[in-house]
Amino acid sequence: MKTKLILLTISLFASAAVQAEAQQPAIDKTSPTNLTVKVENLTCFKSLRCIQEENLFFKINLDIFKNGNGRYYGYTIEGSTKNEELFAQYDHRGDLIRSNVVQRNIPLSREILIQLINEEFNSWSMIGNERVIKNFDNKSIEYKLILQKEDEIRVVYFDYKGQNKNRLT
Repeated sequence: MKTKLILLTISLFASAAVQAEAQQPAIDKTSPTNLTVKVENLTCFKSLRCIQEENLFFKINLDIFKNGNGRYYGYTIEGSTKNEELFAQYDHRGDLIRSNVVQRNIPLSREILIQLINEEFNSWSMIGNERVIKNFDNKSIEYKLILQKEDEIRVVYFDYKGQNKNRLT
């Protein structure tokens, strides 16, 4: 019985992996490594000091503007690449005020891939995706997937945990 359960689990996992790979769009496989903002370094982006110490922008050309109107000044970082747009605003101490990151056609988490092979989505093909990160906060991450089945297009959203969410609630 235990052997059958293990074989069934392995079989399901292998099937899920094959289905998940089939769901992936034709994405430039080199682009995700070029992303500046990665989930593992979100905390560092909340402080200009950390960004400078960790040299997070060494491969990307971003504009850093010093804002000022007499009494107050701060910093704005803006930039974009083929798959990523970044806007961040910091106060005069270099602490984050607000930010928005949009990343396109990135590899999806295992949790989302599993959702894509369930009965609701298994006949759909993903033609694009987008990840939005607000204020460099893990819990703000939202995924937008564009799915296609024949002539029909469907947009679905997932939260940071990979759970399908209804945008109307």
